[in-house]
Amino acid sequence: MSGPTAADRVPQFDVRGMAFVFAAVGVLYGVSVCPVVFWGDSGEFALRAASLELSPIARGYPLHRLLSWLAGHALGSPALGANAISALFGALAAALTHEGGRRLSGSRVGGFAAAATLAMSPTFWLFSGVAEVYTMHAAILAASFLCALEAPRSRGFRFALGAMLGLSFLHHRMTAFAAPGIAVLAFAGRREPEDLRGLRGLLVDLLVGFGIGIVPFAVLCATASRPAPPDAGNAFAWWFSDIFLGGGKNAEHLFGSGKRTFGGNLAYVGRWVVYNLPGPALGLAGWGILRLRRLRPVAFWAFLVFLPLHLAFPFRYDWTGDQFSFLVPVYVLAALLVAVGVAGVEARWGSRCAKWAAAATGLAPACVAVVLAFTSVGERAFPAITRAARIGLVLPLRAGDTSPRDVCRRNLDRLPVGAVLHTDWGDGQVYLYLQRVDHLREDVEIRIWRPVPRALQGAEVTGHGPVVAIVPAFNEQDAVAHVVRDLLALPEPPVVLVVDDGSSDATGARAREAGAIVLRPGFNLGIGGAVQTGFLWAARHGARAVIQVDGDGQHPASEVSKVLAPVLAGHADVAIGSRFLGTTGDRSTGARRAGMGWLSILIRLRCGRQFTDPTSGLRAFGPAPVAWLAEAYPEDYPEPQVLAPLVRHGFRVEEVPVSMQSRRGGRSSISGLRPLLYMVKVSVSLLLGSMK
Repeated sequence: MSGPTAADRVPQFDVRGMAFVFAAVGVLYGVSVCPVVFWGDSGEFALRAASLELSPIARGYPLHRLLSWLAGHALGSPALGANAISALFGALAAALTHEGGRRLSGSRVGGFAAAATLAMSPTFWLFSGVAEVYTMHAAILAASFLCALEAPRSRGFRFALGAMLGLSFLHHRMTAFAAPGIAVLAFAGRREPEDLRGLRGLLVDLLVGFGIGIVPFAVLCATASRPAPPDAGNAFAWWFSDIFLGGGKNAEHLFGSGKRTFGGNLAYVGRWVVYNLPGPALGLAGWGILRLRRLRPVAFWAFLVFLPLHLAFPFRYDWTGDQFSFLVPVYVLAALLVAVGVAGVEARWGSRCAKWAAAATGLAPACVAVVLAFTSVGERAFPAITRAARIGLVLPLRAGDTSPRDVCRRNLDRLPVGAVLHTDWGDGQVYLYLQRVDHLREDVEIRIWRPVPRALQGAEVTGHGPVVAIVPAFNEQDAVAHVVRDLLALPEPPVVLVVDDGSSDATGARAREAGAIVLRPGFNLGIGGAVQTGFLWAARHGARAVIQVDGDGQHPASEVSKVLAPVLAGHADVAIGSRFLGTTGDRSTGARRAGMGWLSILIRLRCGRQFTDPTSGLRAFGPAPVAWLAEAYPEDYPEPQVLAPLVRHGFRVEEVPVSMQSRRGGRSSISGLRPLLYMVKVSVSLLLGSMK
């Protein structure tokens, strides 16, 4: 074991520093608190905070709900109370991270750098302004880490650490993922590891503390657990899933049934990490982990356990809301490593340079947010949303933000008496809050769309509804009406569903005038999200088949029946129209043909099947793949990425020779240098996916 370090010689607690951080961050988060019900989780938690019904289900969060209920009564608004509780725990997490970073690095400046890194990360700041449980989880994790640092030397901290882990079961079972890393710190950090009696005493202290801390959760499980449904099968397995995994869907995600490949998850998670820890923070954290290996090897090995465990959730989940939310614990750990990196700057270049480095960790995220909000960089990064919406997306300042409530209130006001409002989950929580808490339009029935059940391999899924033609369209006003009219002119016309993916032109209006049903998401989803929206609609309406057709006019309606035929006849689950099996029509440029040949090779490596036209957007699907793809569809460049998963899941996939033509208008989303970027991203995704 290494000898005493600077971290062991600093005063045990910097109460003044913790109080300063808590007050400063508390003011920042306090002025950022959304005063009304916000979208999604915030709406759900605010709605729950209106009553005191506690249950130990995974999404019940009894401790958060109790505190939000108390704050709501004190402030006169359940929504404001729930939002304020998140801000309170956000400030507490920053203060605890400051002290943990100071203790770990032996540097007071390093502690402030850790607090700034966490407090200014955009996701954490946003979650501290609206009702989110992740700020409480961050506070519990930071407190547990601090207790673990002190546990080898203090029996009181050993009891506190055990109680903290037990109490965390009232909040989020993700905290259990920290237990192995905390055990490394608490056990291996002892000065005399060969003293077995001392180790046994440490374990006993932890277990006693845990037994005390878990009492409230055990009481709730005994008195308020939901009974297993009659068809649950194994009652204990159902209870475990309901209590610890968030229900059956979360359990599926946890055990690796996400829709993204490893490469897709790596790119997605990487973007969020860089966004929340830009430039200086990532560099300092990297240096911190290298210094930690030399200075505090026990803490180094603990972090090697911490980080992979907390990355496991975001790498498996296929719902983006949870995917970026589950990264919050990583920002706490990264902030602690930043403290060690800043201490290295201080040791090598002096206190002034260390202070500049600490300031940079807090200023860099703010600068990135300003650039994305107010410059042309943000326009290119978010091309489908307005400037005001972009500012609201990247700047976590929510004070006075009433837009979600006001938009939903206006929508409700327009509805006739007795109307049924079909809505997604995010807006639906706001509608329900307005109806049940503010008693607005109680005559309207609100129905929230839920994902359809996953079509398991080998299960028989039948559809008795119509054939649905899904037409994803983004700024295709010159071609979409022609596409719709041609589809409706077929001898057996399908139901034409145009997904207007946040177009800034008249795409939706012209499609509606031509006779299509038009779905318009609130913002640009990308081709994957747009097509999946269509699959959700088709699955909900029991479609017996789905035909996907591009909105730019490249796919003649005369070819639709060719692609549909094998699916309707039951010879295939999925049929793909290939321009390279036919002899006429547009066959793309030579460069694109070469690119498609390369993608075919990569897909063959993944699933053993050769496809001649892997990027074709003319495809037909039977009811089983429709039900599966409704909740498991790639987000980026989905046409080539979905082929291997379809084959691996046992679906029968065929190619059909078709003719295609040049687009009728608009501009391709893959132009200029984008084809090169397209090839690189898809290749990386397919190559990494083949290793999964």
